Amino acid sequence: MSAGKFDITIEEGTDFNLKLDYKDSNDATVDLSSGYNARMQIRESIGGTLIAWGSSSTDVPSDDSDSSEKHIVILMGSTAPNIDISIINTYTVDYTATQFEGAVYEVELFTASTVDRVIEGSAHLALRVTT
Repeated sequence: MSAGKFDITIEEGTDFNLKLDYKDSNDATVDLSSGYNARMQIRESIGGTLIAWGSSSTDVPSDDSDSSEKHIVILMGSTAPNIDISIINTYTVDYTATQFEGAVYEVELFTASTVDRVIEGSAHLALRVTT
């Protein structure tokens, strides 16, 4: 199945949350509470510098040797929405407009033997006015 296309906007200095409902070919919500993991990366461009990442497993991006950018929390469930992605404001406050010029993200589900790209798109940063 092809990945869904959806652009996201992260507001600087606020909590970000994205809830997804992953369904099977019969339009039924898939129980992701066991046997599945998810990961998300936000990069300055495709193949570019890592801005943030998260995984519901011990999976670490190959270019983040010190795990310093694990800002994204991913929770998996059995009912809709079965994927809950969040970034808390203590991380989003440090994001810069320069990082997000052309930024992209992707969410994947994976098991021991399969990888399914769920959703992808551009990632934008809405700068704050109040400081």
